[in-house]
Amino acid sequence: MVFFKKIFFKLTESKIYSIDDGLRFWQERVLNRILFFAFILGFPVLIPSFILSIVQGFYTVAVVDMCIYIIVVLLFFMKKIPYSIRAFTFIFLSFLLGIVLLSVLKESGAGAVWLFFAPVLTAILIGSKASIVALFLNFLIILISGGMIYSSYSVPAESLNFLFRWGVIGLNFMLLNILSTVSIPAVFMGLQSSIQAQKTSRMKYLRIFNNILDVYFEISLDGTILEITPSAAGFFETDYKELIGRSIFDFSSTDLKDFMSIVREEGSVENYEDWIETEKGRQRFISLKARLIKDDPGRNPSIIGLIRDTTVLKKVEKEKKALEERLIRSEKMETLGLLAGGVAHDLNNILSAIIAYPDMMLSELDDENPHKVYLKAMMESGEKAAAILDDLLSLARRGIIIRDTLDLNLVISKFISSPECKNLISNHPNTHLKMLLNAESSNVLGSAFHLHKLIMNLVSNAVESQSNGGIVSIQTSTLYDYEGDTDLGPIPLNDYIVLKVEDQGDGIRPEDLSKIFEPFFTRKVMGRSGTGLGMAVVWGTVQDHKGFINITSEIELGTSIQIYLPLSRSTSRSSDENWSMEDFLGKGEIVLIVDDQEEQREINSLLLKKLLYNTLTVPSGEAAIELLKEKKIDLVLMDMIMDPGINGIETFMKIKKNNPSQKVILLSGYAENTKVDEALELGVKDFLKKPCTLKQLSRSIRKVLDS
Repeated sequence: MVFFKKIFFKLTESKIYSIDDGLRFWQERVLNRILFFAFILGFPVLIPSFILSIVQGFYTVAVVDMCIYIIVVLLFFMKKIPYSIRAFTFIFLSFLLGIVLLSVLKESGAGAVWLFFAPVLTAILIGSKASIVALFLNFLIILISGGMIYSSYSVPAESLNFLFRWGVIGLNFMLLNILSTVSIPAVFMGLQSSIQAQKTSRMKYLRIFNNILDVYFEISLDGTILEITPSAAGFFETDYKELIGRSIFDFSSTDLKDFMSIVREEGSVENYEDWIETEKGRQRFISLKARLIKDDPGRNPSIIGLIRDTTVLKKVEKEKKALEERLIRSEKMETLGLLAGGVAHDLNNILSAIIAYPDMMLSELDDENPHKVYLKAMMESGEKAAAILDDLLSLARRGIIIRDTLDLNLVISKFISSPECKNLISNHPNTHLKMLLNAESSNVLGSAFHLHKLIMNLVSNAVESQSNGGIVSIQTSTLYDYEGDTDLGPIPLNDYIVLKVEDQGDGIRPEDLSKIFEPFFTRKVMGRSGTGLGMAVVWGTVQDHKGFINITSEIELGTSIQIYLPLSRSTSRSSDENWSMEDFLGKGEIVLIVDDQEEQREINSLLLKKLLYNTLTVPSGEAAIELLKEKKIDLVLMDMIMDPGINGIETFMKIKKNNPSQKVILLSGYAENTKVDEALELGVKDFLKKPCTLKQLSRSIRKVLDS
């Protein structure tokens, strides 16, 4: 039965029109079905009619019946003929057969039936206007046929009796014909309204379906995609039609099975977060909203829902979290900077005496003098204290003066050959350093001292992380026109030299990765292997050098830290390692020492006299300005922060106004980098950080005076 049903629907389906064509689609389908039954049922009716017509001598009826049946068969099978031609032809055949039967067989034949059928068929297949014409034709045919039959009667009484009966029959015929014909357009008007409403609804549905930004889907309980919106094309990066019939698990993580279980058990789910992999292998984060449909008659239970792409949102949240972490880190650094700054100025002044006096005495003692050992130890302790204080100031981004073009490969090589590196490796005998300095261009604008400390902290951490020994790799490479993204922030487009330090140590726990740059955070024993400032100093140094950091680490596999520093096109200068005080002695020039601290004036005065300079001292900027109005001074050595009174930069600006060629060197134990840069741009010849040694002071003064 099902087989014959399929054949019937196949044979009678519309060939020219689609369901979107509205009423005409259904009219064509009705015509096909009428022709189908006329073809199937007409044959058993045709045979006895044909035989009877031959027997009774009605050859015209027999020929017409046969021709009409053949034409009906052709109309049924030749569906590519335009619909209007097929419909009008079939209606014409109905009229023709009715007229032939009525004219030959008169009222005893089935002619009236075929005439009755013609307007009804017209109303169904063509419309109400054409059916009115068909009714009018029927009325004319009935009148003409009645007249012809009336004239055939030779007996007046019989003819009058026929005329009366024909009139009654004709009126009833037309009444029923009109009633049946005009009722059909009413049905079709309702159908037309329903079709239009359905079309409007369908268009609205398609407009929503085709333009929805989220992905609407319907899947079976085993994950097969039954329906999905066109927006899935961009989401899954494939033709959305090709997704129909595929499994949702082809794109999802295994966690999506949990989503299916929740929907089946609870009936719905809200904001279920997961990720999928597109056809091109890209990962997208998604939020799912779905519910179970199991009360749809005639359909198996299914799941419908929406997929929302949250990739951008996740990225924004990640960036926001990173910004918040950087803000918190900056606030911590600022707080630490304020704390360090509160004592740095005074401590560096104190350390100046602890370092400068032993330094000066060491230069006067013979190598055999037994006191030289104690003085050297005193000076080294002062330098260590100054280094710790310098670390604190580095975190606050104070005291790092970046003005030299350096060869980073050379800085690394010097560290590797330094006593502190050799001592580090000697304390870890199973650890080996591997250098791969492959950067074809390795010049950076920076501070050699702070880059040295950065490398030292990275290598020290790497070595100490390898409890059982291993290889610590130090690599450099050059990246041109590079930009990237890291967990610690984006890296903008630029040329970079990359310093990479890798170890085979214990790795960093994920929960500690965001904390390693915090001051005093350490997993080591405080005081034994560090102060907890190492990575914080690395962070501050990288920030001051306008660089970027990326860290990757796996537990028990090791850690890789990459430092991206902007490449410099300038030529690096070679430093003078073989310093001799005799090469930097003065020639009797007058140096004015300006400092609000008396002990600082005394220390610097003694150092300069030892270097064969003549010195004058004043306690404030105002006093210096007045003295310079009266006396010619070769060089002004001035503290940057003086209280009370005007500071070093303000003093310099007023000196410059009176004497534009006056040479000035600024000193400070606590100065913001921006202030130092500002002073150098304004015309200050050099900047020295307190406490400074005899070597640093002599070189700076000689360089400025000889310039």
